Amino acid sequence: MDIVNSRATEATLKAKFLEFLLSDGKITRRSLVSNEYQVHGATRRADLAILERGRFVGVEIKSEFDSLSRLQGQTAAYLQVFDDVYVLVAEKHRASAAKMLCAAVSLYSISDAGFITEVRGRQSLDRPDEETRKSAILHALPKTTLQRLAMRFDGRHSRRELMEVLRGHPLDELRSALLAEFKQRYSATSKSFWALVSRRRTVAASYLPVLSRFASTRKRANDHSEEQKSRWELWLSRRQSAHPS
Repeated sequence: MDIVNSRATEATLKAKFLEFLLSDGKITRRSLVSNEYQVHGATRRADLAILERGRFVGVEIKSEFDSLSRLQGQTAAYLQVFDDVYVLVAEKHRASAAKMLCAAVSLYSISDAGFITEVRGRQSLDRPDEETRKSAILHALPKTTLQRLAMRFDGRHSRRELMEVLRGHPLDELRSALLAEFKQRYSATSKSFWALVSRRRTVAASYLPVLSRFASTRKRANDHSEEQKSRWELWLSRRQSAHPS
């Protein structure tokens, strides 16, 4: 693994952790990955979300610049949605994180030299109760999916009303809908990401923007902007040639 210093950015740590999980066999180049995945609207975002062989994994990363004050709340929320939760911390946070994290969370640390070690794996299968997990999954689903599941297509029902209708649905059905939504959103972007990794034989922080579901939209917008700029510069050049000062 390439050396990173203690001032590594969060993006660098994400890339290093993905590379570690890949080399450790916990993920593959067929895994679906999201960068900054919304768990509870805008209030909670997992640094990475990974779907691998039917297991949904949430990842939280704390660099040396980050505080651990929100870590317990974040991982508690992630356990309501994900099957597994991984936390990667800078070496300075290792002891504190080990004390505060529940046994259902896997903990990893990264040294100043960039070496990642597993501090402890998941030691408990305890999960939040079924109603709590249902509520969390419903919050994670977009409104359009809630409308489809509730068979309410007239647009007159609020998100809260749709969630109330769906609380009676089986947990497995809601979880299946969440995973199907994840596959739909991140299959194409993950394929592009892993193609970059395969071509260049490394996971680089600069590849992470590809994992956004809005990557293609942003690219089209940027390409359009560049095309407009080129046309404007060409027009100015021709005008100046026709009317020299």
